[in-house]
Amino acid sequence: MSARPGGGPGFAAGHLAHRPGRLWRRVCPGGGCCVGGRWGDGGGAPPPAPSGNRMKEGKAGEAGLPRPLGPGGPASPLFLLGESWMSLVESFVDTVARRPGGVIGRLLYRHPVGHEVGFRRALAAVPVGPGDRVLEVGCGAGVFLKRVLAQGATALGVDHSSDMLAETVRANALAVATKRLTVEQADAAHLPVADASVERVFCFNAFFFFPEPEAALAEMARALRPGGRLALVTAADSGQGWMAWAFGPVVTRMRFYTPDSLAALARTAGLSVDTVIPLPGDSLLLLAHK
Repeated sequence: MSARPGGGPGFAAGHLAHRPGRLWRRVCPGGGCCVGGRWGDGGGAPPPAPSGNRMKEGKAGEAGLPRPLGPGGPASPLFLLGESWMSLVESFVDTVARRPGGVIGRLLYRHPVGHEVGFRRALAAVPVGPGDRVLEVGCGAGVFLKRVLAQGATALGVDHSSDMLAETVRANALAVATKRLTVEQADAAHLPVADASVERVFCFNAFFFFPEPEAALAEMARALRPGGRLALVTAADSGQGWMAWAFGPVVTRMRFYTPDSLAALARTAGLSVDTVIPLPGDSLLLLAHK
């Protein structure tokens, strides 16, 4: 099989080349792996309608923005601090979540405590062994990839953040040097991987920021070999209330899923769904195969 057109070169240890002429800073509402250039800093076309349940934007009290403590209840405390403060909050969340980078982003993703349950449950349900080729979409600082490599697999890590890819290389330098690990800066909706080329696909706590979730899942399915398996952790619809109260309009940039809606999305992408498991912290673990 041939690689998908447009796939960029892999990154080796100490070599994180930026593609000339490509504007990497983004203000699009996507995150985990969004670098496709759909929306730029100048204010481009709005993103496509979400397939998941995406919350509407607005000020406290406007129709469509949940007030999780009941009608007339208090809005998020972050709303009460004013729009200028919320702009700073949005910028901070970009740094630590949607497109992690800088000192704070690097430190947080070296020790992603909140991802630990998903890591363990996914690897228990979808084990990896010697000779397996693994793809992680939204690989962050390479913490999960380190576990995969310890099982004897080879891997490709994809992320939109050059800072996160640098962290992945730092954490897995030997695997990079021995060509057991390649990392790519790419868009989740346009994965730089050949058709039917991997046995396992993993994605953790990034899918809810993807601006094109249908395309991203279709790309993951395309990459899987027949019989290959996928494990994906994302935000559950049941968490919208407390997240809106805690984080305000930041949550309007996320997509939330019920078990049924997430399973339907996977089937549309060409996957056979094994199960969708609720996890602590209002997350869902999708297990599927090709």
